[in-house]
Amino acid sequence: MPITYTPTTAHLPPTTNAEEAEPLLQWLEEHPDGDLDLSEAESMHTVVVNVLLSMRPRVSEPPTAPRLAAWLVPALAA
Repeated sequence: MPITYTPTTAHLPPTTNAEEAEPLLQWLEEHPDGDLDLSEAESMHTVVVNVLLSMRPRVSEPPTAPRLAAWLVPALAA
C-alpha cells in the first residue's frame, strides 16, 4: 500500500518500502508545514527513515506500533 498524500498530511501505510522515499521527500520539500500521520505505520525501509530524520516533519499521529513509536517519535522531535 503506498503513502497517501493530502495537501496537509502524508499518511504512511503499515509497511513503507524504499520506492516511496523519493516521492515522500518531494512532498515534504513542497509542504514544509505538512504533517505526518504514522498511526498505521508498523515498519519502514531505512531509506524512508533517513528521509524522515533529515526533514524532521511534524508528527500529527504517532505510530500505534510500540517499538516504532518508542524510537522514531523522539528522534523526529529532537
